[in-house]
Amino acid sequence: MKIALNVANAKPACSVVGDVATLPTAARRARGSWPVALVSMPFVSASRPSLQLGLLKPLAESHGFPARTLHLNLDFAKQIGVELYELLCEHRGLQLGDWLFSIAAFGDAAPTPPTR
Repeated sequence: MKIALNVANAKPACSVVGDVATLPTAARRARGSWPVALVSMPFVSASRPSLQLGLLKPLAESHGFPARTLHLNLDFAKQIGVELYELLCEHRGLQLGDWLFSIAAFGDAAPTPPTR
């Protein structure tokens, strides 16, 4: 059975874009006090910008949430060098990204890195 789908005239059920001006004052104040950080973590390739962050930031702001993007993948690539960073991005196995920053996040409770 074939199903034909005509999306040329399709309309979304509702818009995902908000309008801060239509928010009640209390809601606008409340949302304004909830900043949102959108983060591109290491180990996303430094050669590909995050389309997701570019789309989500204005969407969050349209609903009254102050948002900022943090491209930590680029910051880390700059610190260790882009060539080494890209090699780490391609690494598979041992879950490098899971434990590399674990001491900073969990201190003495950080898991021991796996060994082969």
